[in-house]
Parts: sequence; C-alpha cells; structure tokens
Amino acid sequence: MASSPTPCTTAAFMTGTSPDPRSVTRADATFRVVVSAEARRFIKERMDGRDPVDDSARLEDVEVLRNTNREDCRAGVEAAVAEFSAYLDDAVWGDVRCLETRTPSVGSDTNRGAVLYLFGGGFIVGGPWEDISKTAPIADGLGGPVVSPFYPLAPEHPFPAALDASVAVYRAMARRHGTSRLAVVGESAGGNLALATVLRARDEGIEMPAAVVALSPWSDLRSVGHSFDIDADPTLRREGVRNAISSAYAGSTGLNHPLVSPLRADYTPGFPATMLTTGTRDLFRSLQVRLALQLQAARVPVVLRVWDEMWHVFEYYREVPEARESMEEVVAFLSSSILSPTVAT
Repeated sequence: MASSPTPCTTAAFMTGTSPDPRSVTRADATFRVVVSAEARRFIKERMDGRDPVDDSARLEDVEVLRNTNREDCRAGVEAAVAEFSAYLDDAVWGDVRCLETRTPSVGSDTNRGAVLYLFGGGFIVGGPWEDISKTAPIADGLGGPVVSPFYPLAPEHPFPAALDASVAVYRAMARRHGTSRLAVVGESAGGNLALATVLRARDEGIEMPAAVVALSPWSDLRSVGHSFDIDADPTLRREGVRNAISSAYAGSTGLNHPLVSPLRADYTPGFPATMLTTGTRDLFRSLQVRLALQLQAARVPVVLRVWDEMWHVFEYYREVPEARESMEEVVAFLSSSILSPTVAT
C-alpha cells in the first residue's frame, strides 16, 4: 500500500532559533516572518545596475568563466572549511574522480550515512571544491562523508556524460554503504542530476537511496514558467540559462528527454522521499512548484520549502542567516530519512 504523500509546504521560513520579534512560534517550529538584513542588503547590491547575461559569450569564454567562478567561490570555501574544520580527500568511486568532504564529527560508523553530492553550475562550470559551503555542513550535521564527483562538463561533454559519471559513483557508493544509509543531494544543474541519477538507477534495477534533496534544481531545461517571466533573481538571469547553455548540455538528445529535463519523468514506482528548496525570487521557482506537484501525484513523500525573498541556491551564501537555516533543515531531513527511510510503493 502506498504511503500518504507529505503535504507540499509552500511557505516555510524555519529559523531553528529562539523566538524574537522577527519570528512566530508554532508547536512544531519557529518560522521567520521578516527577511534578514543580510539578505535585504545582498538583494539590493545585486539588483542595482544588473545587466543581462550574454549566454553565447559565456560559452565562447567557458574556460575564463570556469576560472572566474572558482575565484569568486574562494572566500566562501575558505570560510566554510574554517567554520567546520573540514578536510578534503581525493577519492575514486566507480572509476570517477571525486572529492570527499569530512569534518571531525565524521567517524568510522557507516550507520551515520553517506551522501552523494552533485555540484551546480549550469552543466558548464563548477566543481566539488566550489560547493564546500554546502557539503561541509551536511557532513558535519550528518556525521558521514559527502562524496562529490568531478562529473564532465558541457559543452565538451554533452548528455549523457555527466549522468553516466554520477550513476557510476552512486552504484559504487550503494555497494559500499548500502542504499538505506545513502542519500543523493544536488543543487541547480546538480539537482537535475540528482533526480536523473536516481531515476536511471531505478530503471537499471539499482536500489533506491533513502532520500533525495534538490536545492533549486534545474529540472526542466526549457526554462519556462512565471518565475522566468518576472525575472527577479539577483544572481541569475533568464537570458543566461535559455538556448545556448541548455542546448550545450542536451546536445543531440534534445531538451524534452526525461533524463535531460527530469520534470518530464515518471516518478512511479518507488522514488524516495524528496526535499526541494527554493525562494520567491528564485528564477527556477516555478519548476520547483510543478515538480513538487508531480511528485505528490506519484505518491512520493515530498517537502517543498519556499523561502521569502530568497534567490537561486541561496544556501551557498552562508553570510545570510536564511542560508544557514535552510541547510539545518536539509540536514534534519537527511538524518530523519536515513534513520527511518520512507519510500513510496
């Protein structure tokens, strides 16, 4: 018998802190009702004088863009390493080079679980190092290692190269850790890959993980919906994700393939409990609402967290209180799912 789906939460501003004049307490949670000053400052600085992104130029200068992205991430990475006393190890899983993130809370007890984390960057930039601001708090809170593959990037390596790599790592981690203690997490393009990895693993007869978490996943590369029309994200422009970038990843496969755009996939039977995070300014917000409704229709337990005024993968910016609060929720969801996994049947 199928388990009842978890209701989609369309406006949850969890703080995890003691009540103050900016919050209101219910029996089960404390919800933020005022956007933080840090977030308001971030939005103002980014929105003032922003210019549309020339996506064709991005692809022409992709190596420059990758190097610039890495340098832009450096301060956040170093801050996260210091905050969590994180240490990083090169590893190989399924013949794929990976980066393992651990903190002092990670011991040898495999019952604490492990996470496959798939980085974002529009499939054309990024890497595991750039995402330590998210992998370190997960490793620290869960008490288990976080494995992030260096999956191949477009346009040099279009679909399914990145998916092949992530599935290979998932298969190897499932053999080592067991699937009941394994979760798959990803952000943006990596959120797309997290969904597609689990879908393909299911179709290939590999056991499902205990949980999936996707932070602002780019689940439909056609990039259509109300949030694209209003274009209110301070970090991402619709011109920067349509056409050239999406086509560079999809290659000859096309944008409508369910593993290229997993919003179009069939999530029955057996897809694991899933958490989605987004914000009211997120360029991809419409995709998260539609994905949550699709998961519910497939009777998949799903939690949708929509944060007021937050933008695309705001969890990266740990100087913003909402980013830290959201990651605390993610860790709580992972811990609960790994201890008591719930999978639709």
